[in-house]
Amino acid sequence: LLVLSVAVPTIAASTATPAETVIVLLGLGSAAVGIMLLVLGRFGWGRSVRFLPYPVMAGFLAGTGLVMGWSAIELAWEGMAGDATGGADRWVRLGVAVAMAILMAVIARSSLPTERLLPVLVLGSIAVFHIGRWIDGMDRVDGAARGWLLPVLPDGPILTNEWATSGSRADWSVVIEQLPTLLPVLVLAPLTLLLYLGALESVLDVDLDTDAEFRVAGGANLVAGAVGCAPSYTQFANTMLVQRMAGPNRVVPLVVGLSAIPVLLVGDAIVGLVPQPIVAGMLGFIAVSFVLDWAWDLRRRVSRVELVTALVIAASIPAFGFLAGIAVGLALTVVWFVIQAGRISGIRRIGDATSQRSTVDRSRAEERVLTELGGDVVIAELDGYLFFGTGDSVLRLSLIHI
Repeated sequence: LLVLSVAVPTIAASTATPAETVIVLLGLGSAAVGIMLLVLGRFGWGRSVRFLPYPVMAGFLAGTGLVMGWSAIELAWEGMAGDATGGADRWVRLGVAVAMAILMAVIARSSLPTERLLPVLVLGSIAVFHIGRWIDGMDRVDGAARGWLLPVLPDGPILTNEWATSGSRADWSVVIEQLPTLLPVLVLAPLTLLLYLGALESVLDVDLDTDAEFRVAGGANLVAGAVGCAPSYTQFANTMLVQRMAGPNRVVPLVVGLSAIPVLLVGDAIVGLVPQPIVAGMLGFIAVSFVLDWAWDLRRRVSRVELVTALVIAASIPAFGFLAGIAVGLALTVVWFVIQAGRISGIRRIGDATSQRSTVDRSRAEERVLTELGGDVVIAELDGYLFFGTGDSVLRLSLIHI
C-alpha cells in the first residue's frame, strides 16, 4: 500500500476522477498480488521460509517493533488526521498511550492470566475514557478536533453503491500509465508474507503450512481486488495482538470481520466510540513486546555475531524504511549462509591406503605395493554438501596430510 501510494499524487494531478482511478489501480494491484501468491503457493515456494536464518528473522521483527513504536507515538501526539491541536492535550494523550502500552506489556510478560486481563484492561480503559469525556462535557466533534477520538466521518452508511460504478468512471489511460508501479508490489508482497509467516512460526512455536497460507492470501486478494481493495496478506501485528489478548481462538477473527459490518452500515456512530490514545497504547504494546522479545531477550539465545546481525537489520528498518530493511536482511542472509558453509570442513575423516582399502579385488603383488606405499596416498572421506569454499578447505586439509 505504501508503494502504491506513491502514484496517488500523480493520479490526482492527471485526471478529474482521482478517487475512482485509485480504486481501480488498487483493485488491479490486489488481483496481481493474488495471482502471484496463488502461483507461488501452488509450486511450493512458501516453504522458502525455512531458509530464513533466525537472526535475520529476529532483526526484522525488532525493526518492525521500532516502526510500530514510532507510529504509536505519532498517533498519540498528532492523532490519525495528523493535525490534532492542543499542547496540553498532546502530552496527556501521549502519557495515556505510554502508560497503556507499558501496563499491557507488564501483564503479558507476567504469570497473570493474560488472555483474561488484557481484554478487561482495554474495555475498562475505553469505559473510563467515556465517563471522563461525559464529565468534561466533550462532544464527538470536540473530541476528534482535540485528537482524543477518531476523525469525524460523513453521516450515514460508509458502504454505498458508488464503488460499483468506479470502473466505469475511472480514467483508464491514467491507470495504464501507472501499471508499472505494481511491479515492486509483486516482489515485496511475497517477501513480506514469507517474513511474517516465519516470524509467526517462531513466536507461536507452530509449523504452518506456508504454501496453504500463500494460496489463502492469494485467493483473498483476488476477492479484494474485485471490490477495489488494496493488496494485503497476513497482518503480523494484528495476529499477535489477538494472540496475546484472546489466545488461539478461531472465533476472534470471525468476530472482527463481522464487527466491520455495523461500521459500514452505521458509520460514525460506532467509529466515534474509539479513543485514539487507547489505540496508540495497544499499538505501542505490540511494539514494546517485539523489541523486548527480539532484541533484549535475544541476547540469551544467540551468539554475539548473531545478535549484532539482528540489531543491524532492526536499526536499518526505521532508519531507511522497510524496503531497505528487507534488502539488508536478504544480503545478510547470503552472508550468513556463506559464513555457516565456511565453518563446515566437508571432511568426515582423513586416512591413507594402509588403513582404508577399496572393495576392488587385487592380486597379492598389488596388495603388497599398497601396504608398502599406502602411506603416500591421502584418502579424504567427505561429508555433507560441497560448495566453492568447502571444496577449497578439502583441498587445503588434504595437502596438509601429504
